[in-house]
Amino acid sequence: MDIRASVLLLVFGAVLLIMGTLISGTVYGSINKQVEVTDEAINITAGAVNYLQYTPVVEGSETITNSDGSYTLVKDTDYTIDYETGKVTISSDFNNTAYGYDGLADYKYYTVKSSEARAAMEEVHTNVANGFKLAGIGLIIVAAGFIIKTLMAAF
Repeated sequence: MDIRASVLLLVFGAVLLIMGTLISGTVYGSINKQVEVTDEAINITAGAVNYLQYTPVVEGSETITNSDGSYTLVKDTDYTIDYETGKVTISSDFNNTAYGYDGLADYKYYTVKSSEARAAMEEVHTNVANGFKLAGIGLIIVAAGFIIKTLMAAF
C-alpha cells in the first residue's frame, strides 16, 4: 500500500468517525423530542378524571391551574398524574368552591409514544453510531500504521 492509499484510508476513517458522531446527536434528538402544549382545557371538579390529549407526558413538565390562573394545583395533593397515559385525577378533597371547576393544563410530551420504544430506538442508534465510530478509528489506526511504515522505510 502506498502513501496515497494510506492517506485516503485515513480520510475515510475520519469521515466514518464524524458520521458516527452526527448520527448520535441527530437520532438522540429525534428520539427524545419534546413538544409543548399550553392551555389544554381540563375539568378540575373534585374526583374528576381527565386524559391529556398528547402522551407520553414529560415527567414534571405539567402545570395545572384553574381557568383564570389564580391557583396552581399541587401535584400529589390536588391531583395525581400517570405520565405514560396522561391520566390526571383531581383529588376528591379539591376545593371547587374556592377555585372553580374548569382548569388549564400546560405540559410537554414526547413525540415517540412509549418509553420502551424510546429505549429500543436509543439502543439501536447508539450501536449504529458506535459502529461508525469504531470503524473510523480502526481505519485511522491502520492508515497511520501504513504511513509510519512507509516513512520509516524511506529512512
